[in-house]
Amino acid sequence: MPGVPTYVTVNASSLDVPGQFSTLSLVDLYGQELAQYPLTRDKNVPSLYTAPSFMPPETFFYVQVINQTIPAIPDNKNYMHVFI
Repeated sequence: MPGVPTYVTVNASSLDVPGQFSTLSLVDLYGQELAQYPLTRDKNVPSLYTAPSFMPPETFFYVQVINQTIPAIPDNKNYMHVFI
């Protein structure tokens, strides 16, 4: 809902070790990035990640989560798309 602070929690319980999420991006329907937020891993539940609150755009968008499976190889990233 535009104009209302939004909170996102990502459950990464099926993410293979040593993978971890680093960034959450809002992407429009044409694939253009609208905003980017850092993800923070929960101290008590390591499979949960949270992003800081944000104001959603006034258009439809995808949530893109960047999975850095092997940090030493920067091009090795997988993307998960969720339509909200």
